[in-house]
Amino acid sequence: DVFKRITEEDIYNGLQVVDLSSAEEGIAKDIAKHQIKAGGSRHLDQLQSILGHVRQNGLVVAADDCTDRENVVIETGAGTGMSGLVIASVISAAQTQDTS
Repeated sequence: DVFKRITEEDIYNGLQVVDLSSAEEGIAKDIAKHQIKAGGSRHLDQLQSILGHVRQNGLVVAADDCTDRENVVIETGAGTGMSGLVIASVISAAQTQDTS
């Protein structure tokens, strides 16, 4: 019943708009280096900001910080799966760098 009372305005006002794309600008170089089609500069900014939020919320962890659980990336878009690819790659790289 609580969910039935939530309005579109409640959802809109409950979402904080924070652009964290500038913290992840290195991703653009990697995407270009590997010739990954990211959908243009607007999509690249979105990917960088999503990754910034993932990092800010502690979802990218080094191997030593992992417990016996596995990292799971859930693709929330309706496109090519690029967000999941980028986030999974960053998690994998963080864990690989930590063990080498």
